Amino acid sequence: MTITLPDGTTATKRMVEYSNAIQKASKPSYVQGDYVAPVQEKIEIGLTNATVVIGHRYVLRIVYKDLYEAPGQFTHTYEVIAKSTNATDLVTAFKNKINKHKEARVVATSDAAVLTLNAKEMPYNEGIMLDSNYSQVSVEAFM
Repeated sequence: MTITLPDGTTATKRMVEYSNAIQKASKPSYVQGDYVAPVQEKIEIGLTNATVVIGHRYVLRIVYKDLYEAPGQFTHTYEVIAKSTNATDLVTAFKNKINKHKEARVVATSDAAVLTLNAKEMPYNEGIMLDSNYSQVSVEAFM
């Protein structure tokens, strides 16, 4: 803050912000626990008992809930037409389609008829703002 002194000169004064006063009778406390490192979200979609019909269209919609500006409104949709009645083939087709998409915020893996979606780790600072906070990808999937 710049102020004008009585002699007409100006001086820069720093602003000091104070917190609320700690009352004498208050008993501030804190709880200390063991550190738990953040873990990226993981979704497993099991199609082991699914009846897959050749020629039917199967759609997987991934909804991202971590975007501050529009939580739950940012999605990616993947569509696969079944070419066999084998659920493993359907899962593999979804895995390949998701991993080919360079803007996907998840990585897909498969084990037999189970599709696993692992959220990608987001970098701390994307170069946009110096005060950007760490965030994790938060995701839901619907098939």
